[in-house]
Amino acid sequence: MRNAAWALAGVAVSLVFVFGIGILTIQRTGLMGGAHFDLSNQLVRVTQPGPALLPLLAIAAWSALVVFVLVAAVRNRPRRSQFLFRVSFATATAALIGVSLWSLVAGYAQNGLTQGFSLGILGWIEEGGASSVVHVVLLFMLVVLWVRHDSGRTRTGRPADASI
Repeated sequence: MRNAAWALAGVAVSLVFVFGIGILTIQRTGLMGGAHFDLSNQLVRVTQPGPALLPLLAIAAWSALVVFVLVAAVRNRPRRSQFLFRVSFATATAALIGVSLWSLVAGYAQNGLTQGFSLGILGWIEEGGASSVVHVVLLFMLVVLWVRHDSGRTRTGRPADASI
């Protein structure tokens, strides 16, 4: 039961991460062009274009928080719980990136550049999954998983706790 909870927690962190980056990316893109979008990704008002530094800083802070949770916040948990949490995060994030890219390609073929952001959650997935910061965090997590897996082996390639 505990293992399932850790796996679900990894999926939840992935969803919150990708959705959050998607929302912040949409807000930043809009503000750079002088547009304010609501959470359903619809234009609510037009203003002076600007650098949109606040959403940019929020993207950096959000990413750092997720990396902290993935690495430091679970370091005192059992090794299996850490593994399940991180693998489920990586799997869910990779799936969301795949959905994002598929949706963007399908949407582009249908609409070209005439449409704005997709509405609601689909827009968050498209923008979050297409964001390079999500890709970098996923790659980082895969490296952490590989290093943690490799650190459990001896020089001969056998697990460290295996008897000879």
